[in-house]
Amino acid sequence: LMDQNAFNIIFKGKVKFLPIIYNFMCCNLERASNLWNMGQLNNLYKSKYSSFDSIKEQAVIIHYASKDKPWTNTTIPLYDLWFEAFSELCERLNNIN
Repeated sequence: LMDQNAFNIIFKGKVKFLPIIYNFMCCNLERASNLWNMGQLNNLYKSKYSSFDSIKEQAVIIHYASKDKPWTNTTIPLYDLWFEAFSELCERLNNIN
């Protein structure tokens, strides 16, 4: 993506990489799971996760950076968590008067 390319050029060598749980791209990782193993993922993120599910359980920010969005596809990973948060938001907005 053009904006990401510009950021990569401008901030090269000036970034702090966060643990995967702060930018967890569950759909992307699951879709590409045949291309990596947990050892490679742990090496990349300097982590010690035992499984994909352990990352999902600890995720703080879930980034749906793919064509699969929880508001259009109920079968994607963590849909139930997204729907619960969405429902709570709707309820709070309906109670504002």
